[in-house]
Amino acid sequence: MGTRLWPQLALTALALLVIIGGIATVGGPETARVEQRDDQRFAELRRLIWQARCLSGEDGVPPETLAETESCQLPLEDDALLREEGYSYERGQGRDFKICAEFENLESTRHRQTYGRLDADGCLDGKP
Repeated sequence: MGTRLWPQLALTALALLVIIGGIATVGGPETARVEQRDDQRFAELRRLIWQARCLSGEDGVPPETLAETESCQLPLEDDALLREEGYSYERGQGRDFKICAEFENLESTRHRQTYGRLDADGCLDGKP
């Protein structure tokens, strides 16, 4: 190996190590796709929270189900993930309720989405 080739090989090896380290740290394209789908699920859950609040009316008591009405349209797009995958809606005591979904990487989503109180079960609570 010539003395002129050595610096080029060292820089190439260093660049490869930096690229591999970056991918290992933040993840690759599949990690980005998982995060994008989970962020979409989270946004859809938030829209369903508003649907439940709309259906609660003036008394604030949550509805039995999240039905679409003339004054409270279901806020999910036709291609929404939660339309395909499903979600759960549970009434609690008084004005409390929660809406839950399955997430591919729940812990990562909980760290990224600080607004909305996403719990360890993948649920958003609808406390007023």
